[in-house]
Amino acid sequence: MTTRRRSVRFRIGTLLLVTFAALTPLWAYAMYLTVPGALTLNQIEDRHFTIGIPADNLDVALSAERKATVVYLADRAAGKTPLLKARAATDKAADAFRTTGVQGVHDVGTTQSDKVLPSLLGQLDKLGRQRSAVDAGAATPNDVYTYYGSAIESGLRMLLSITSQNGGDSDLQTQGEALSRLTRSRSVLDEVDARISAAITAGRMTADERYDLSQAVGAVKGSYATAVPNLPPATAREYTKLVDSRQMATLQSLERTVVETAPGHAITVRAGEWDAAYGAVLKQLHALELNTALSLGESAKPVATQILIRAGIATGFGLIGFAALVIVSVRIGRGLIREITVLRNRMDQTATVDLPNLVRSLRAGADSTELALSVGGARLRTRELDDLGGSFDRVQRVAVDSAAGESQLRQGVSRVFVNLSRRNQALLHRQLKLLDELERASVDADQLSSLFTLDHLATRMRRHAESLIILSGGTPGRGWSSPVPVLDVVRSAVTEVEDYPRVTVYPLPTENIVGAAVADVIHLLAELIENAALYSPADAPVQVRGIRAANGLVIEIEDAGVSMSQETMAQLNQQLSDPPEFDLTDATQLGLFVVGRLAARRGIAVSLRSSPYGGTSAVVLLPPSLLESRAGAPVAGAPRADTQPTGAPPVERPADPAERLTGETVRSLAPESRRPDAEPAPADVPGNGHRPAPPARPAAPVSPRRDLRGSDWFASPSTADTSTVILPVVDDRADGTPGYGDGTAARRDDPAARHRAPDSTGRYPRREPGASLAPDRSRWAEGNMPSIGTLPSPQNPLDVRPDPNRPKLPRRARQANLAPGLRGARNGDQNAAAAPTARSPEEARAMMSAVQQGWAGERPDIDHRRTATAQERDRND
Repeated sequence: MTTRRRSVRFRIGTLLLVTFAALTPLWAYAMYLTVPGALTLNQIEDRHFTIGIPADNLDVALSAERKATVVYLADRAAGKTPLLKARAATDKAADAFRTTGVQGVHDVGTTQSDKVLPSLLGQLDKLGRQRSAVDAGAATPNDVYTYYGSAIESGLRMLLSITSQNGGDSDLQTQGEALSRLTRSRSVLDEVDARISAAITAGRMTADERYDLSQAVGAVKGSYATAVPNLPPATAREYTKLVDSRQMATLQSLERTVVETAPGHAITVRAGEWDAAYGAVLKQLHALELNTALSLGESAKPVATQILIRAGIATGFGLIGFAALVIVSVRIGRGLIREITVLRNRMDQTATVDLPNLVRSLRAGADSTELALSVGGARLRTRELDDLGGSFDRVQRVAVDSAAGESQLRQGVSRVFVNLSRRNQALLHRQLKLLDELERASVDADQLSSLFTLDHLATRMRRHAESLIILSGGTPGRGWSSPVPVLDVVRSAVTEVEDYPRVTVYPLPTENIVGAAVADVIHLLAELIENAALYSPADAPVQVRGIRAANGLVIEIEDAGVSMSQETMAQLNQQLSDPPEFDLTDATQLGLFVVGRLAARRGIAVSLRSSPYGGTSAVVLLPPSLLESRAGAPVAGAPRADTQPTGAPPVERPADPAERLTGETVRSLAPESRRPDAEPAPADVPGNGHRPAPPARPAAPVSPRRDLRGSDWFASPSTADTSTVILPVVDDRADGTPGYGDGTAARRDDPAARHRAPDSTGRYPRREPGASLAPDRSRWAEGNMPSIGTLPSPQNPLDVRPDPNRPKLPRRARQANLAPGLRGARNGDQNAAAAPTARSPEEARAMMSAVQQGWAGERPDIDHRRTATAQERDRND
C-alpha cells in the first residue's frame, strides 16, 4: 500500500478548510437566528398594512355580525335588517383579507402568521354553514358565541402574529404583549356588547345569560388592569385617560345596571343609550390599539437596524478573522516551506557536493585534519525543524568520521599494496638485471631462449606490479629524462604483451613523447594491446596504427574479436573518460581502471568503438603537451619495398634444435639494444640502456577457443589463455646502416636506434644476398676466433655435397665499427697491438649464429668426410 505524499501547503490548506467548514455552520446558524428576526422587525410596518389592517377589519366585521346575529335570535323581526348589513360587511372584509392578507402572509408573513392562516381561512369557510343554521333557527345563542368566538380568536391571533417576532429585544417584546392584551380587551368588550345588546332586545335575561355577562365584564376589567403597566408610556397615558374619561364611566354604569338586574326582570337600559356609550368607548379604544401597533412598528425599525448592523459586524469580523487566519496560515506555511527548503538545500549541498568532495579529497590522499566540512548553519525558527537540522548535522559528522576512517583504511591498504609492489618491483629489477647478465653470458641457444622467456615473464610481472601501484594511487619508479620516439614507445608496449607476435605495428608518425610520460604511455598501450590480443581469436592479428591529428597524435589499436553491446561500450567509455574510484570487489576489470587512471593523469583521451572487422577498436589521443616533433626526421618504422611491417604474418619456430637458428632467428637473438621489440631503457637501468626483449618462443598447441565476451574486454589477463606463441618475422633495418657492433655508445644515445631491426650478425660485414655463410676454417686454425664452448652437434645430417662456389664467411676487423673516439682505447693503450680478447655475449651470440649457419651449409660435406674416414679406419683395422 503506497502512502500519498502531500505538501505542507496542502496540509495547511486542509486545516483551513476544516476550520472554515466548522465555523461556517455556526456562522450560518447565528445568521439564521438574527437576520430573519431583524428582517421581520424591519417589515412590521409593511405587515401592518398588508396583514394587520385586513385582519383587524375582518375581526371587527365578525364581532359586528356576532352582535347582529344574537340580536336577530332575540327578535327576528327587528334584527333582520341589521343582520343582513352585518353579513355584507363581513363578506367584504373576508374578501379583502383573502386578496391582500393572504398574499401579505406569503410575502412578508412571519412563522406564526403562516401557522394561523389555515385556521382563519377554515373558520371563514364555515361561515356559510353557520349563517344557514341561524337562518333555519337551528343555532342557539351559545352556538353563535362559540363559532364567532373561534373565528374572532383566529383573526386576533393573525393580527398579533405581525408583532410576534421581536428580534430578542425586551422592549419590543413588552410592547407586543401589551398590544396583545389591548386587542384581547377589545375583543372581550365586543362580546360584552353583544350579550348586553341581546339582553336589551329581549327585555330580560336568564340566570345563565346573566352569569356569562358577569364573566365577560370581569374579563374586560382584568385585561384593562394588566395592560396598563406594560404599555409604552405614551400609550399608557392615553389608555389611562380613556379609562378615566366620562364615556368610560357612562359605559361602566350601564354595564352595572344590566348586570345587577335580576334574572327575569325587565332591563331598564335602552338600546340607543347603550349603543351610544359603547360606540364612543370602542372608537377610542380601537384608535389606541392602532396607534400602539404603529408605534410598535416604528420602534421595531431601529431595533431591526441595530440587529442587522450587529449581524453585519459579526459577519464582517468573522470574515476578517477567517481572512486573517488564511493570511497567517499562508505566512506560517511559507515560513515552514522556506525553512524546509533551506534545510533540504543544505542537505542536498552536503550530500551531493560537500561530502562527495570531502570523500574524494580524502581518497586522493588529503589529510583529514586539514579538511573541514561546513556542518550546521543558521538556526531555524521552527524548533522541530531546527532539531531535525541538528540531527542531520550529527549524521554529517558521523559520515565525515566514517569517510575519514574509510579513507585512512584505504590509504593504509594502498600503502601496503604500494610497499609490496615496490618490493616486488625491486626484486623484479634485480631479477631482470640478473637475467640480463645471464643472457649476456649464455652461449647455449636453448638456455638463451629460456632466459628470454623468463625475461618476458618478469617484464609482465613488473607491469602488473606497476598496475597495482597505479591503482593504489602511487607512481611507478620508471622514468625517462629525454624524449622517446613514438615507434619505440609502441614497440616497448608490444613487447610487454605475451601474444606480441600477433601484433602488427604499422608506420607511425615521427613524433617523440616527452620522457616524463613515456612509462605511462607504454603501460597504457600495453594494457590496451594485451586486452585486444586476449579477447580476440588466437589466429587473428591485432593492428596498431597512428596518425597525426589537429589535437595531437592518434594511436588506434584494432582487433578482430567479438564486439560488445552499445550499452556496455558506452559504460566503458564513460569509465575511461571519467574513471571512478577503484572498487576492490570488481577485480575482473583491472585494465579498465589502470587505463582510466593513466589517461586521467596525462590528459590522454581513450575511447572504444566498434571495429569494421566485428571486434573493438581502441582510439588513444595523445595531447600536444606530451609530444615533441623531430624536424626533418624520417617516418620511423617505414617499411622498405622488400620488407613487411613488424608483426607481419608470423612464422612458427621449428621444433628441431638444428633448425632453430635460421636467418630469421639470428635477428630474433640479436642483442637487446638492437632488438625491435626491446623497450626504451629507464633512467635507472645500467648497461646498454635496454631490457632484453623476450625471444620468439616455440609455437605451442593452440588451445581451444576462449569464450570471448565484449564485456570482459578489460578483464584481468591473469585468467586468460595465452598458450599460443608464434614467432614473428623481423626485417632488417630500413636505413641500410651497419648492424651489430656499429657503435654501442652511439646507439645508447639514440632511443630510436635501439629498436631498429638489425642488418647483420654482429660485427661482421653485411653479406650480400646469395653469399655463402660457410665458416673459414683457416681463420679458426689461425686462432683468430675465440672459443665459444661446446657447440650443439648437428642433427639429421643431409647427404648433400657442399657447393664449392659458396663464398666464405666474412672476416671481422677489430674496432672497425667502433666510434672514432673509442678505437684503440681498450686496455688503456691506443697504439697497442690488437690482442685477442674475450667477446661480449652479443658478439658471441652473433658469431655462434653465423657459425651454425655455416655448419648448416657445410653439413653434407662434413658428414661425407666423416663417413669416408670411418670406412678407411675400418679397412685399416
